[in-house]
Amino acid sequence: MFASQQRHNRMSVDAYMLNEAQSEFRHEYIDGEVYMRSGSQPNHVSIVSNIGALLHSQIARRGCHTATSDQLVKTKDGSFFYPDAVAMCGERAKTRDPVPALTNFALVIEVMSRTTGSYDRADKFERYRTTPTLIDYLLIDQNRIYAELHHRGEDSVWTLREYRSLEDAIPLQSISAELPLSEVYLNVFPAALSPHPYPYE
Repeated sequence: MFASQQRHNRMSVDAYMLNEAQSEFRHEYIDGEVYMRSGSQPNHVSIVSNIGALLHSQIARRGCHTATSDQLVKTKDGSFFYPDAVAMCGERAKTRDPVPALTNFALVIEVMSRTTGSYDRADKFERYRTTPTLIDYLLIDQNRIYAELHHRGEDSVWTLREYRSLEDAIPLQSISAELPLSEVYLNVFPAALSPHPYPYE
């Protein structure tokens, strides 16, 4: 999900939090600028719903937690985002703000479109990975069968794996779970749709 380029004047974190607690819309905070989140396409909504159900069914009884879209997170560099999905195991650490933000997330999932893919891969990922607890950063394409998993190893080096088949299951070591693409894309595309070898051609 991408934050709209329409933004408010620069403001402090305290002012952002007071505004966010009172607003009917969600906003993200980056370098003192406040951006309103844009609306979601039907494919995006379906994919996020599928992911939320898959994660909850696998981890909820193991002392782990997951949320979709409504959970604010704070990165180590001081940015605030609403990921499409977020998860972690153990006790949740949150800020003491009017809108509490999760700070010890282990998994972040963003559903990307043709217009948000570059931002999700670059600037947004750069900010997310300043948070040391983040282990898995998963990007799911809303327009075709494609996903890429960025995983932080024990040596803190990030590796990338791509998935293009409905037969693939994405391993999420951060929460000891997996996401079968056949379930992620359930009722999103016709069953006959073939995986595309390159995500944005």
